[in-house]
Amino acid sequence: MPNVHLTETMTRYAQAQVESGAYANISEVVRAGMRLLMEQDGGWTLADLRAAVQVGIDAAERGEVMAFDPEAFEPDAFAPDIIAEVDAIEAREAAARNRPAPAAAE
Repeated sequence: MPNVHLTETMTRYAQAQVESGAYANISEVVRAGMRLLMEQDGGWTLADLRAAVQVGIDAAERGEVMAFDPEAFEPDAFAPDIIAEVDAIEAREAAARNRPAPAAAE
């Protein structure tokens, strides 16, 4: 069982929760906070993430992959006005660094 150290502010808050009757003890307050964090994180653990990554690696090794098309994924990012704006920003930044700008996208 871990021994948890809380800041003074956290301790006062947890004690107030117990005194209000919302929780029976400070451990219940801490467990409630952990449950909220787990919900916020989607309940993923490092082992879950590693397993999900391994599924992708295994599929790739079997050749079950497709080329990623960034334009299909986010078509608005490739609109001509956006591309022109990015090119202009890159040109200004390059000029500020006294370097040639990268070639404009076509």
